[in-house]
Amino acid sequence: MSSSISYLFAKDGLPQREYARNVAADGVITYSYSDESFLHKEPAGSKRWTDSFTTEDPAQADKEQSRWIDNIFTYIDSITGVSFQKVKNKRGELHYNFVPTNINKYLNDDLSGGIATNTEWTGGLAFKNGYGQMLSFHNRKQYGGLDDIRSIQRAILESIGLTPPEGEANHLDHSWDNTLLSNNPGGKKSAGATFFLASDDVLGLKHLLGEGPIESKNKKKVHKQRYKEELLLGSNGIKDYFKLTSKGMILKEDGGTQYNINGPLINNYYMPYIANFNPHEGDRIRIHRSLLSPRSPQLKSSRKLAKKFKRDSVKFKHIFGDIYNKDKNIYYNDAGKLIVDTNGREEGVVTDSNSGGLNGQVLAFVDPVGPETNVFLGNWLSFFG
Repeated sequence: MSSSISYLFAKDGLPQREYARNVAADGVITYSYSDESFLHKEPAGSKRWTDSFTTEDPAQADKEQSRWIDNIFTYIDSITGVSFQKVKNKRGELHYNFVPTNINKYLNDDLSGGIATNTEWTGGLAFKNGYGQMLSFHNRKQYGGLDDIRSIQRAILESIGLTPPEGEANHLDHSWDNTLLSNNPGGKKSAGATFFLASDDVLGLKHLLGEGPIESKNKKKVHKQRYKEELLLGSNGIKDYFKLTSKGMILKEDGGTQYNINGPLINNYYMPYIANFNPHEGDRIRIHRSLLSPRSPQLKSSRKLAKKFKRDSVKFKHIFGDIYNKDKNIYYNDAGKLIVDTNGREEGVVTDSNSGGLNGQVLAFVDPVGPETNVFLGNWLSFFG
């Protein structure tokens, strides 16, 4: 094993690693999770430590969460020597449960009734036999599903034996810039610019499960958003083109909406999450010209709206903090948000009249390959339509 990733293989993960290698002996690992079609309650005997718990009330993964889990496993399948296959109506060799929570970062209520209120226990190290669990934050915190997406990956990594750095999630020598199993944010302390497997996580998976076939560098893949809050993952070794055709937030109350004295707290995004974006392999993001319109939310591209912006070209700036210039039309900010300025003449991004505010003009959360401190360049972007 390379010494550069040995810190992800602490002794705490030995039982999980042994289990993962055993179930992978036939080249296939099956997985499952509780959703609307299958509900599994993990026996308390799966606990490794007395202070851990297995939820008695698994939250069914919603449609977005289900797609995130499946997309993440599809990616891990593509880079390792093991095939990951989802099974239905039974527990797989790996199984994951969401735990319900009412947490919203704007609320300070003392939550009771057995609802989990902290995230220190989430993951898979606390359990045996390929089980993992994580809090369900979707539409309960800002940044859409990013907390869920990070937590899903942490649960997967830990359930097969990777560990926090040297077994300590708060180890000062590591951050999200090299592993999601750290509790420390990356170099820019961004809440949204790092939400996918870091470089050492990928190397750790390959060391544990073997390395999959290398993709041909002559190939390319076009990613189009089909669903709300879709996780769009680039492939290794090929050119990925991500086509953006929506923006903003769905300002409609639903089962995840919470309330305080000021009214509803809605964090329901329509924009996609783009990860494993590697511009050095030729990956690019293409933005439909109709998104230059102030109209928000915009759930699909519009030829009619695009006509007005036929002559517009990308005028880009990577900003740290809320410094928006009057001569730019696309920004990437320190929250990992790709934002369209529908004004371009006055300082400040034009926001719509609804309560989405600035988030009404966000095109996507983007996690480029590499540390958060890397500069995002305008020549990675273009308009189409």
